[in-house]
Amino acid sequence: MVLLLLLIPLLSIAPDANARVDAARSYRNEMMSGTTDAMPFNHPERTRWNYFPGERVGTRLSAMTGPQRDAALHLLQSVLSKQGYETVTGIFLLDAVLRDRAIAAGKPDVSRDPDQYSWALWGEPGEGSWGIRVEGHHLSLNVTETQGGTRCTPLFLGAAPIQVDTGPHKGTAPLVHIERIALALRNTLSAQQAANATLSHDKPHDVLLGPGREDFLKQPEGLSAADLNGPQRAMLMRLINAYAGLLANDLGQQARQRLLAGGPDAVHFSWIGGTTIDQPRYWRLHGLDWIIEFDSVGNSADHVHTVWHDLQGNFGKDLLREHLDHEH
Repeated sequence: MVLLLLLIPLLSIAPDANARVDAARSYRNEMMSGTTDAMPFNHPERTRWNYFPGERVGTRLSAMTGPQRDAALHLLQSVLSKQGYETVTGIFLLDAVLRDRAIAAGKPDVSRDPDQYSWALWGEPGEGSWGIRVEGHHLSLNVTETQGGTRCTPLFLGAAPIQVDTGPHKGTAPLVHIERIALALRNTLSAQQAANATLSHDKPHDVLLGPGREDFLKQPEGLSAADLNGPQRAMLMRLINAYAGLLANDLGQQARQRLLAGGPDAVHFSWIGGTTIDQPRYWRLHGLDWIIEFDSVGNSADHVHTVWHDLQGNFGKDLLREHLDHEH
């Protein structure tokens, strides 16, 4: 069944706000004909996120009919770019790879299931504030739509293995395009720049800003973008754009504006560990009010996590706050 994920044609027109509303309404209508997961916008689970296997609020792919699955995937496409959709469906496929490896090793693991990913719809699409969450192992995609704009964080992505070298899913490598840019930037640094970028503590076991720790990092550390040369600054912009570029065109434009709101010089780049893709490593971008982390989990260079937080706007908190201040 998981192979069908990649057979759903991409939307023929560039997704925009109207396309998202239409896709969300189509999804809601399909779900109302069977299992329903339409929930109020203020549902307490809306702002609880995680990236581990397990049950969660919403409807899993495995519980959906064919038409419901199609509607769910079109909804996913409506918030992502082509690159973003390939990244997320690549993460789905990696769970099939992990499942097959566990079976081959004689240790089947029911938590490795490419149909485990759950969709949740909060509120009424196109009316007031509403949102979407698609979540499961190595994925937490949270989109909050309000009259004042849209926020797409927290956004968590993971991959293990980094790239599939054999079997039916050979070539699947959902996060390699991001890793290559970061490694290229790190490897252009001079000795002094590298020293300034290197953090003093040991490489963390995982990203530092996991669920419940979103405000753990207060001050930017590492190398200021003001100390990069022209080509290095261009690579930094490519790295920032790689994240914004995961989103549908209009959402990506909004994200870029926020990521660069303080200007490029407000960004700090930091690093711990190896400088090749086969070495454990950790790096971080810390902007005016946002953070992106990327970490090799534990000592495995072949298992990576990345998370993007808007420190003021996760789950649309800033937009909702502005709305309340304006109305009251």
